[in-house]
Order: sequence, then C-alpha cells, then structure tokens
Amino acid sequence: MERDDGSGGKVSFLIHCQKDDGYVTKMMITHGILTPENDKQTMRILADGSRVTFQYPLPIARHNSAKHWVDDHNNRRHAPFSISDSWQTKWWPNRKFQLYVALAEINGNNARARARRSPPDPQLDFRKSLSCLMMKCDWDDDGNLVREVERPQTRSFDVRSANHQLVNRPKNTSIWLGNKWKKAKFEYHTTKCSCGFFCRTYCTCNKYKTLCKHCFPMHFAIVGCSD
Repeated sequence: MERDDGSGGKVSFLIHCQKDDGYVTKMMITHGILTPENDKQTMRILADGSRVTFQYPLPIARHNSAKHWVDDHNNRRHAPFSISDSWQTKWWPNRKFQLYVALAEINGNNARARARRSPPDPQLDFRKSLSCLMMKCDWDDDGNLVREVERPQTRSFDVRSANHQLVNRPKNTSIWLGNKWKKAKFEYHTTKCSCGFFCRTYCTCNKYKTLCKHCFPMHFAIVGCSD
C-alpha cells in the first residue's frame, strides 16, 4: 500500500498482522519483511507438554523486544509522583512543558546510568540532586566550569603537593594490583570514589583508591598536611 508523504511523493508501507493468544497484533510500518530475525528464537510449550521454537517476522520481533520501553518510561516518570501532580495547571503550554521537562529528566537519569554502566538512580533522588545542581550552577553559557577546585590554605601547599597530585589512570585500566594496572575493556574505564562519583583519577600517594577532584582538597587537608 502507499500513502502521500506530504510533498507530492508516495511512501510504501506494509500492514503486518500477528495472531497471538486472545488478540491480533496489527502494525502499519515502512520497513521489514516477513523474513525472521536469525538471532531471536522464541519457545512455546504446547498442551501435550512438548516444546517448539520459532522466529517472529522481523517487524514483529522488534516490536515485542521494545514495546515495554514506553511503559517503563511512564512508570519512572510517575515514580513516586510526576511533575504534573505537583504543578496543577490546565494551560496547554504549561502542560506540554511539564512533559518535556519530565522526559528530559528521565532521559538524563538513564543516560548517566548507561555511561556509568549501572542501574538508574531512584527518580526522586535524581530529581533532588538535579535541582540542587541547577540552583548552584557552576557552568557558563559556553559550557565551561567556572568554579575552581577549592584548595586548603596552607603555606607549604606547593612543597607538600609534590607527593599529592591528582592524576588520571592510564587508558584501558581499572584498578592497581600492586605492581601493575589491571586491564579494562573500555578505554576510559571509571571506578567509584568514596563520595559515589565515577572517575578515573587517583592521588599519587595511593594508587589503590579512586579519588575525584571534589574530594581531593579534603584528602590533601587531612593526609597531605600531616606528612
């Protein structure tokens, strides 16, 4: 079948119907054929107890693997309450703005979790942290960090800092094994600092412990000044 694409041209599309137990899945799509995906096997147990495996057609297989994403996204947006619950407004522009803010908030939480290769934070905890960071924004209009790392005021800082410097681990490494760095799959592999921040920096006085730039001043004030 074909439909108008809005510019005078025609776009071909297909209608797929898949019979399942109790309902029929109908899809109108512009890609995919009836050829099954070779890497996706589905198993069913028949009434006589035997097992049978089969493959869904390509568009149906992709639909089944991704159909829960919208529900997961909405569940996170309303956990434990959504922005629209606390901001009672009926004005259409505000209603749309509520949705865009909520979507950006959830996408930010999920993106950070993927970068850290860890589960997303509870949405309310992420919202609180995000709100605090927005109220004390340390970035200028060009995206540069304008706040310098606070360092302890000590006369001998320049002399003592020779033994306490914040440096990056070599690429493709994770932790210090005592005589060498452990190899890592990712080029910029990060580990968790004691504050929960993921980074790949450490103090030259201790290769075993991950130390971020926010905790380094306090580390120097406690350890460096007592050398």
